[in-house]
Amino acid sequence: MALAAAIGLSLACAVYQCCAKPILDEQDFKNKKRKMEARKAAGKKNCMQLAGCSGNFQSHMQLPASVVLSGNKLWRFPSFFLSTVGPQQLAVPVLRIRVQLPKAIDGCWRRPFRQMTFNEDSSVELPELQQEVRLIQNDANRLRAELQELACFAGIGMKFQEARSQALVRVSLAGNGLQYTVDGLWRPPFQQLEFRDDDLVMFPEIHHTAQLPKSESSSIRSMLQVLAAEVGFGVSFVEARGKGCVRMTLASHGRLQYTVDGACRPPFFKMHFEDSFVHFPELGTTAKLPEASAELRAQLQDLAVAASAGVQFKDDAARPARRVVRIICADDRLLQCSVDGDVKPTFQQMTFMPDGYVDFPELGQSFQLPQGQEHVMRTQLQELACKAHLGVRLPGRSDRLVRFHLGPQHLQYTVDGSWRAPIQQIRFSEDGLMAFPQLEKTVRVPEEDADAVRIVLQELANLAGLGACFEEPRTRSSIRVSIAGDGLLQYSMNGSWRPCFREMRFREAS
Repeated sequence: MALAAAIGLSLACAVYQCCAKPILDEQDFKNKKRKMEARKAAGKKNCMQLAGCSGNFQSHMQLPASVVLSGNKLWRFPSFFLSTVGPQQLAVPVLRIRVQLPKAIDGCWRRPFRQMTFNEDSSVELPELQQEVRLIQNDANRLRAELQELACFAGIGMKFQEARSQALVRVSLAGNGLQYTVDGLWRPPFQQLEFRDDDLVMFPEIHHTAQLPKSESSSIRSMLQVLAAEVGFGVSFVEARGKGCVRMTLASHGRLQYTVDGACRPPFFKMHFEDSFVHFPELGTTAKLPEASAELRAQLQDLAVAASAGVQFKDDAARPARRVVRIICADDRLLQCSVDGDVKPTFQQMTFMPDGYVDFPELGQSFQLPQGQEHVMRTQLQELACKAHLGVRLPGRSDRLVRFHLGPQHLQYTVDGSWRAPIQQIRFSEDGLMAFPQLEKTVRVPEEDADAVRIVLQELANLAGLGACFEEPRTRSSIRVSIAGDGLLQYSMNGSWRPCFREMRFREAS
């Protein structure tokens, strides 16, 4: 029976009342072996394919692996036949092993599992089983390597030779990401992969790199991304125009990265969905999605959320079947929203309501933020607006953060996510103090940051229809004008402060 690509690992803990007693008696073993040989004779070969590889590996293999645990606990894996128990899992129906375990789990069956998290103290966590075992410390490197060899054999791991050091790098699934070892030496788990054109792969969270062998770099990149998808940090699809297999994973600094048949593209932040296409504005590239791709669009947006390049929440107003709302950065000064995978047009404006709703006037839609999480969701939405240059973040009093964003003919700000009413008027003082006359509130920014803050806020006021921006032709200076309140206007020149004024005179240039 042909096994699917990426078969999962199963270590069945069959335990004995008496260590001398075999797991299966001799007759059972012969019967099992006879059935396996009959299947093979009928042409139904048991083989498995490593995820992302083209080569087949026979399922009847000799593995001289043994795992010695501290406390007189011994797991041995000398040789065995494999049979499937489900997608990406293996069972061990015929396994010649002797196991000595504590009486607390004596005789207890353990479910198949795929994830192993190696800790620096030589312990190994099995998250799916909620168990932990400990390796003998002075032999931990070898044992980690052998456990990862089993994962590679089962299709949920991979290995390659690092081109600079010639060390063997093994990668397997961990509890919340991937984890690799170098000749068995421990490295922390990670979620982010960043590929460079020179065949270097960076692991940004753990500050390590590996040089891929040039002849195998495309296939290794693909396999790493396949493993990342197995733990929920990657998405893949076949480009509908036949341009290859696109695999996308998390990169550093809130960005994503994709490859096409293993050939890498630069990291990016923005995705713009339009009909059956997804555009990547920073790269100037486009991919066509397969038909009926609502679920795929949702997966791509979820990946952006995982990279902190998007926001997701459930609309509390749509109980009991709450709609899933996803918002990502589509382009510079453009956001995009989807509801249960149904993508909406791009937009710029949003308004927070005092009752916990958020309104998107350009879409004609409102959603209720999850109750009890309004502060957090407002903060996340405004952070996304800041990344799209539709908002600004600045320090307030007592280490609080003040965030502004664009609304329809107004601006709105929050203090650590706490709601404030929309505003149309901002009065700038020379010392960095900003007053909001309609709210009778003030915010002070450091004087050295005042020019940059004025520029961004007056740019936002211009987008909201509350100001004007132009270039003075003689000096090539940028002039920005906004409403200051009490019948006053105020302008800045290249961000530099100017006092408020009431009157303007226009005359023709001489």
